Amino acid sequence: MFFAKRRLLMVAGPSGSGKSTFIRLMTDNNQNIFTNEVLRKTLSCNRIKAKRLKGNKLRDIFSEQRNFLDAIKGHRDFILHIDTTGPRYKENLILLPELFKIFDVIASVQVFTQIDIWYQRNIERIENKTQKPSKIVKRILKLYSSEKARKTKKAESVYLKSFTDWESFLTSNGISRQLKIDTIKQTINYSSIADKSDQDKFS
Repeated sequence: MFFAKRRLLMVAGPSGSGKSTFIRLMTDNNQNIFTNEVLRKTLSCNRIKAKRLKGNKLRDIFSEQRNFLDAIKGHRDFILHIDTTGPRYKENLILLPELFKIFDVIASVQVFTQIDIWYQRNIERIENKTQKPSKIVKRILKLYSSEKARKTKKAESVYLKSFTDWESFLTSNGISRQLKIDTIKQTINYSSIADKSDQDKFS
């Protein structure tokens, strides 16, 4: 009897990097060349009809694991939203290896946004009261708003570290299917994938 492989695609990045927007584009019926290529490079498919999972709900998932396993029956593909600057991020790093055991294919897409754009997005969210920033987000915003070059450089360093820390976590757990994308420039970076060091651009 043939059993379809269960696949997990994690869409990760700092709060406000564009993860939710990209997930909507990727699961939309009118996908473009860029989103199709991301899927091809991660899950070896052109389209995806996936059940969405939220990273901030991982604790709840594992507190009701039996119900969760029952709930995913009949589903093949899953997309997990991971906020690498969220308040539950460190907790998720502990829980995720257990979740990985359920899946046959695991891949990650990091959504990268230049820090000046990311900064503006988060400031607007705070002003519009649509987001309560985490401690790490507050720290980066405060540093980046400084007129001192030393502090803005530190902000960039902390911001970029959120990406490298996620890559290190994936690598330590044997996850080699890693991409880092820029949805504004529509570029795909293969630096985290074996035998790839180039960058593709789609327009």
